[in-house]
Amino acid sequence: MSLADKIQADLDAAFDNQVEDLVEETDKQYEAAREEAVKEEAEEVVEEEFSEAAEAMLVSTRSAASNKSKKSKKSDSFNMFNIADEIYSENTSDDNIETEEERPVIKVERVRQVDVINEPEPEVEPILKLSFKDQYRLWIHSGKYKEDLKTALPFLIGFVALVIILYNVVMNVDFGGEEPEVIPEQSIEEVVIEEQDLALSIEEIVEPNLKTSKRADAMALHKSIRYKEIDKEALQGWLVNRKSLLAEEEYFNTIVEVAEDYGVNPLFLFAITGQEQNFVQSDHEDAKAMVNNPFNVYVSWEDYNTDIEESAQIASRTIHTLSEGLPEGENPIRWINRKYAEDEKWHEGVTLILKQLEAVAGNPK
Repeated sequence: MSLADKIQADLDAAFDNQVEDLVEETDKQYEAAREEAVKEEAEEVVEEEFSEAAEAMLVSTRSAASNKSKKSKKSDSFNMFNIADEIYSENTSDDNIETEEERPVIKVERVRQVDVINEPEPEVEPILKLSFKDQYRLWIHSGKYKEDLKTALPFLIGFVALVIILYNVVMNVDFGGEEPEVIPEQSIEEVVIEEQDLALSIEEIVEPNLKTSKRADAMALHKSIRYKEIDKEALQGWLVNRKSLLAEEEYFNTIVEVAEDYGVNPLFLFAITGQEQNFVQSDHEDAKAMVNNPFNVYVSWEDYNTDIEESAQIASRTIHTLSEGLPEGENPIRWINRKYAEDEKWHEGVTLILKQLEAVAGNPK
């Protein structure tokens, strides 16, 4: 049984008890009132009938007395009072009194009033707690992010506008109280001349360092793989004798220029091509494709086929990256071997080739 049903049952029982007590009390009051009313009504009826009978008897007695002699007056008067007594006794008899008993109607209106107590519903914990990542996905896929963005956009615009206004106010405030410097008027010709001088000075400063800017961290490399001048003719002739496609001007000059730009020993780059692709033999059926990536950057030339310049740049940057943290006394090529190649003896082949190239073209003329 719920709490509301229990309260309703208690109210019904209390109401029934009150009604019974009220009916019993009303019955008692009704009986007392009825007895009192019967008594008062009986007295009024007796008095009224007695007065009428007495008046009629008096009239008849007077008429009878006028016809009788004086001798019979005493006996007639005595008889008149006897008759009056009889009439009074007849009228006061309970059998001659008729009363109508009316029982009052009691109307009881039953009003039920139930106070419903609204009990708070217990909080139900969610069965599944979503992670932040899942909540973010649900927020995106449900499209609720659009409503949130529409709501937040005016505030964001207002914030940006406020920042811009405050910035302009702060920048335009003269905290020192000094008057702004007056710039003297200049002719158009003077302004043009100054701009030309400025452009020339920038070119003079930047142009000589265009190549050395890429070699800013070249000193971090070990001296054995750091950039140096080589005997290009001797190296190119040696590659021709080896029937290498890298001996052609297009490929040869590109590798040398990239090595200089990144501060890497060009002989080291050629030694890598010798270990990876045997210097790209010109008679190989895939030589034209292999020469685009003879360093096998990004796994191999088959997986990543670009051009000789980009592959040489990637190889040079990789050399710089893998040379970081070189321990003192450690072989720099073996240190690079940790991540450059899966073959643990890769550095041995590169080192032998590099020594051979150093003997051929390591000393420029």
